[in-house]
Amino acid sequence: MDIVMHTPGGWRPRLDRWLESAPIHNSLIALILINAVILGLETSPALMAQWGSWLSAADRAILAVFLVEIALRLLAHRLVYFRDPWNVFDFTVVAIALIPASGPLAVLRALRILRVLRLITLVPSMRRVVGGLLAALPGLGSVVGIICIIFYVAAVIATKLFAADFPALFGDLGSSAFTLFQGDDPRGLGDGGGAPGDGRLSFVLDLLPDLHPGLHLHLAQPVHRGHRECDPPGGRRGPPRHDRGRNRRATE
Repeated sequence: MDIVMHTPGGWRPRLDRWLESAPIHNSLIALILINAVILGLETSPALMAQWGSWLSAADRAILAVFLVEIALRLLAHRLVYFRDPWNVFDFTVVAIALIPASGPLAVLRALRILRVLRLITLVPSMRRVVGGLLAALPGLGSVVGIICIIFYVAAVIATKLFAADFPALFGDLGSSAFTLFQGDDPRGLGDGGGAPGDGRLSFVLDLLPDLHPGLHLHLAQPVHRGHRECDPPGGRRGPPRHDRGRNRRATE
């Protein structure tokens, strides 16, 4: 199947190359952005009263373009088109608009804004970010588990240390966990039981939020790795900036 899609001859490969060309690609991105603006304007009753018919006509025209695009891609790729999850996503988002939005299905009209998400499929950098986030999900569960364990241990310790002095904040395990979850500023805990002034308590409350950057670091690693893996070979125009001086000295 892949040979058919990339063979130089034949009308299907030519149609595929035309759909992937820069003018078509940029035109689709522009239409998605225009459609997003139109759907936002439709939320204004005043604008709909004055320009409602024009906005609806423009929305239907853009939808027709998207339908033609999906149909052409199906002609070019046939059933291979559905092997790519991003293509399935595109097809689903566009197909939602074809469901009659009347009666119980009237809520589907609000889902038309999902067409804006097609930008993710058209912009490679956005696809890499989403792919990196999905790749981080298995490890993310471990990070969340570690944070929950640390919060649980801290809540048990805080309950035993401060329950007698601050019963409203640390009277039981649930209250202690909620208090520790509230933030790193003890003055923001409210008036329940008084503002704790114990230095040990301040240390615990200041320490726990510092664990969260580890979560962001874990999410950033697969995204950065996805960017490096998706860079085309030879895409870098020259050696890194820090190597240029070394190369210049070597030539001298």
